[in-house]
Amino acid sequence: MENKKCLLCKSEVITNFNIKEIFLNRIDAVLCNSCNSEFIDISQLNNVCSQCNKFKIEGICKECIDWNKTNPILINHSFYKYNNMLSEFFHIYKYLGDYRVRKILNEKIRLKTTKIFKQFDLVVPVPVSSKKRGFNQVKGIFGNSINDEYLSITKNFQMSKIDSDQRKNTEIKFEVLKDISGQKILLLDDVYTSGTTLHAVQDALLKAGAKYVESLTFAR
Repeated sequence: MENKKCLLCKSEVITNFNIKEIFLNRIDAVLCNSCNSEFIDISQLNNVCSQCNKFKIEGICKECIDWNKTNPILINHSFYKYNNMLSEFFHIYKYLGDYRVRKILNEKIRLKTTKIFKQFDLVVPVPVSSKKRGFNQVKGIFGNSINDEYLSITKNFQMSKIDSDQRKNTEIKFEVLKDISGQKILLLDDVYTSGTTLHAVQDALLKAGAKYVESLTFAR
């Protein structure tokens, strides 16, 4: 038994790790019960968009209807509802560079992603838009064994620095670096916000010969 502090609220957490957890090095960071309860599983919610998983929507949301007018349909799956707690979590992870957060995120979805990944020929993370972090936050969440050599950004914007309306009107371009002809591809990203980045990557993959593209994000 060991006392640790919650990574978010800094309250004391009494932990009781087993040998397996210690061996697998899953104990660098912990969350208290209160913070942990803020991870809201989207699969347990009613009224989410059937296409992008946006909350409090019946059927398909207006954003997806607008996207479908000019783009191929993109089915997005998300694990958790984006809220203030997750906003703080991603701030610590992405912008303060606390890579310990990665272990908490990865552990929450590890078993789920193993099952989902088997349904696709390729699992491809969205390229990161900032080199300053020194790590790929998407690979960190979903697992460092994921191959990130299929895509590169040719026109780069740091999407987190602009609001959702600007995102929709911002052109992002990606280059496909390897042969993906006839492949069923699952795109990975940390958060689905406006859909701009994921639709841009989907467009590049389909033009390069991908058979089908869906996306999976940690939060929506």
